[in-house]
Amino acid sequence: NGRYTTGYAALDTMLTDVIRQTTNDTMTLEQKLRAIYNYVRDNFVYLGRTHVTKGQVGWEPEYAATFLETGKGNCFSFAAGFYMLVREFGVDANTVVGLVGRNRRAHGWTEIRLDGVNYMFDPELEMSYRRRGNYSYDMFKMLPGHTPFIYEK
Repeated sequence: NGRYTTGYAALDTMLTDVIRQTTNDTMTLEQKLRAIYNYVRDNFVYLGRTHVTKGQVGWEPEYAATFLETGKGNCFSFAAGFYMLVREFGVDANTVVGLVGRNRRAHGWTEIRLDGVNYMFDPELEMSYRRRGNYSYDMFKMLPGHTPFIYEK
């Protein structure tokens, strides 16, 4: 019917509810992306989970569903939640399983190609710093190579 579906009715309902709460038809794409990003960044907390392995596929719905149900998750949960939410309102996005920082720790984030430019979104890492009182990082719509930390795919 021309509607995006995850294949999981409960997850579809949760995604639709969040989109209805946080966006409206008068918002631009940029405003919708920011509203969803801020929602994920500000309404969820970190909880250790199993890491996703590089090359693993199809993990996003399960991670997003648990994330939205519990309000908790790891970086892969944040990436999956943001990914599934923006896809819900028609934006093609991708999750990335990679490494971050000098210590090259396993990490997940979301990428979206807009007007031919690939942007990175990392609500989990920004949330982590904000919870410690550091509001100096804005990890919304980052350009690769212009990020506050080293990201490696």
